[in-house]
Order: sequence, then structure tokens, then C-alpha cells
Amino acid sequence: MSTENIQKFVEAVAADPALREKVRMAVEATSGGDPSPALVALAAGQGLEIELEEFRNYDTARAVDELNLDELDAVSGGNYTAKNPKSPFGPP
Repeated sequence: MSTENIQKFVEAVAADPALREKVRMAVEATSGGDPSPALVALAAGQGLEIELEEFRNYDTARAVDELNLDELDAVSGGNYTAKNPKSPFGPP
């Protein structure tokens, strides 16, 4: 169930600019530390119960669709979020 909720959270972040901003702020607030506890708390605020260790071990690559060629070019250039502002994890 927790894995399904992680997927739902990733989808919610991708769809909701306000939630995306909260994720960005939570990640920035950790100053390079582990943002997982804050992200799990944000998910809980969305009604999604997620186990912290399961969140830390979740393979986010499976949570998103495959990249199209433009997105793949952006990733290879290290600038994915600039070309795709809908990235669920915001700008670096």
C-alpha cells in the first residue's frame, strides 16, 4: 500500500504547482541533507500514508513515464528541470 501511495504522491506533485513548491521548499530546507522525512510529512498532509524507509528505498525512475527525446537531451545535458518546469522535484 505504501508503494501505491508513493506513486500517488509523485503524481500529485507533478500535477499540483503549489505542492511542487512545497516539495521544493522542503528539499531546500534540508541543505543537502535527507528530505525524506519532510516529504513523507507532505504526503501525509495529502492523506497518503507512507513508511519512511519505503520512501527512501523507492525507485522513482519507475514512478514516472519514460522520457521523450527532448527530455532525454535535457537530462544528458544536466538541465532537465529547466526544460520541463513540471518536473515533480522542481529546479535544482
